[in-house]
Amino acid sequence: MIAVENPEQWHALAVSIGRPELAYPGAWDAVKAASEDGPLANALAMMFAEDSADTWRRRLEAHGVPCRAGSRNLSSRGDQRCPQ
Repeated sequence: MIAVENPEQWHALAVSIGRPELAYPGAWDAVKAASEDGPLANALAMMFAEDSADTWRRRLEAHGVPCRAGSRNLSSRGDQRCPQ
């Protein structure tokens, strides 16, 4: 699971996945309100499925997104694990 806990981490995640436009003003409020199994989570899961967990771990860590290897679930809340 990836834990994004503030607007700065959301911005870092958006940049690390190559979608900096997702960090628009007010985006953090939308992310916090998003369902853990809703469209945003599903879109991120599809994106993360394109590369290995190790690739994502390196990419996320390079952008300052807290993560560690573990669960395949994605969330804007919870513990800080990279996709597996």
